[in-house]
Amino acid sequence: MFAKTVTSFMILAAAASAHMQINYPCPRFSPHCATTPELPPGESLNYNLASPIGSGGDILAPLCHSQTAWPQVNEKWTAGQSITVKFAQGGAAHGGGHCEFSLSYDGGKTFVVVHQELKYCFVGSASSSNTANTLSYTFNLPSDLPSTDHAVFAWSWVNAVGNREFYMDCADVSISGSSKSFTGKEMTIANYGSNYPTIGEFNGNYDTGLDVYSKAKQITVTGNGSSSSSSSSSGSSSSAAPASTSAAPITTVNEKWTAGQSITVKFAQGGAAHGGGHCEFSLSYDGGKTFVVIHQELKYCFVGSASSSNTANTLSYTFNLPSDLPSTDHAVFAWSWVNAVGNREFYMDCADVSISGSSKSFTGKEMTIANYGSNYPTHWRAKQITVTGNGSSSGSSGASSLASIVYCFDCFDCFDCFYPD
Repeated sequence: MFAKTVTSFMILAAAASAHMQINYPCPRFSPHCATTPELPPGESLNYNLASPIGSGGDILAPLCHSQTAWPQVNEKWTAGQSITVKFAQGGAAHGGGHCEFSLSYDGGKTFVVVHQELKYCFVGSASSSNTANTLSYTFNLPSDLPSTDHAVFAWSWVNAVGNREFYMDCADVSISGSSKSFTGKEMTIANYGSNYPTIGEFNGNYDTGLDVYSKAKQITVTGNGSSSSSSSSSGSSSSAAPASTSAAPITTVNEKWTAGQSITVKFAQGGAAHGGGHCEFSLSYDGGKTFVVIHQELKYCFVGSASSSNTANTLSYTFNLPSDLPSTDHAVFAWSWVNAVGNREFYMDCADVSISGSSKSFTGKEMTIANYGSNYPTHWRAKQITVTGNGSSSGSSGASSLASIVYCFDCFDCFDCFYPD
């Protein structure tokens, strides 16, 4: 057997470190606001608002991180007034980049720009630093904004240095104004799925991507929530994506593997290891609906031993695929991670592979999902599942359903709860 390498597992450097996020006005559903409104039914506080919603052309989260609004607006603004948008301390500024501040009058479908801080957002001048020199921006709202009881205020950012990402946080506000409509540039969306342009790393050229922003079309918004294009556009800036986006199926695979062979999974340098934690490597035979675990690196993933360090000591893992994997022309290979230190987060990257094997089925633990919305408990016991080459999967060994999962409470590290023998 010979080792093959899984490429494209490059998000660790970006996704695991703290980035910029607004803390005024209070974004959806931040735990860090001075005053936090009551959560909508079924929603929970979001500890990942500093994470990008798009990376490398992939969609990681919906626009605004959530399409669900606060039940009540956080701020009551008046057209023409001066507002100050504040950002949390300690975020990675990634050398600055392009920021926009926008408003939506139709619930987040379209956003019209009310202020821009292009090129040097957070840093003030050309910089390769991760340190933000500016943590607030004060500007006047346009005087001709129409009134609305509920608008969505958005901050969006394309970073200058690092992975090609798109950041966005949103707050819910009301606007008091006398105009019937407002016309301005549509918010630019980039590095967010195949329907939007990619803006490359600046590499010292802070004009990078300005052509995309300059081509943004003009749109008109009204107080009744409608919006329309008011001039022709090159199409570089598109209307906001829906809350749920179905990606087109991928028809080619990155790697062709054989059951039992040795593979090496490599990670990008420079990522924040957050003291290690629990990693799993899994395969899906049904297009990503269920994942069966083929390898685990529990407790000390990336760090090797108990650690509070952000520095990863291990950037690759080599292991053998199970010898009894069934064949499939298209499987989804996944790396998933629950970090040890910091906000309670869940990380996951996937690649598309084929498997050549002689077995009809494979039985193993289902991939553990945690810290991922209210549908998944904080701690739960993984069930045994069986996957087949025809794409079906089923529970085995009397596995419990999510509704009857064994929960763990009052445990220190909950290792046995997450990943029991």
